[in-house]
Amino acid sequence: MKKSTLSLSILFFQFLIIGLHSQTLEWNTLGSGDKTDLYSEQNYMDVSTGLVPVENTINGDTEINRDVCIRSGVVGGENGASLTLKTGIGGLTVENATLIMNSAENAGIDLGVGNTNFIMSNATVRTQFVHNATIIMEGRSQ
Repeated sequence: MKKSTLSLSILFFQFLIIGLHSQTLEWNTLGSGDKTDLYSEQNYMDVSTGLVPVENTINGDTEINRDVCIRSGVVGGENGASLTLKTGIGGLTVENATLIMNSAENAGIDLGVGNTNFIMSNATVRTQFVHNATIIMEGRSQ
């Protein structure tokens, strides 16, 4: 009996981790957000639901544990996003967009411990650092 309970617990944990990782937050310039704040849920769409993510899904210096895709706009605004973007077990894609992290606050990008991909495709990223990422640059990225 203990062995089957342990097996079910392990399967549930694996399902939970895989389920969290498969969720994607996509930057949504059609949403009601200000179109620049990296940490405003109103600027994103949860791809699995088609809705704006719930409050406190995206916070600086807190692991998001989802893939983040930014495919348009100047994210972070003129001064850049403060606090570090931590995706946890998720990856980061910046495509045909600009992502600016605030240099005065030493804000950067940390993709956690999963050796996840940071994909830049025809994108510009200004940041103080990138940690724990496999960086893939395509097109005219810088």
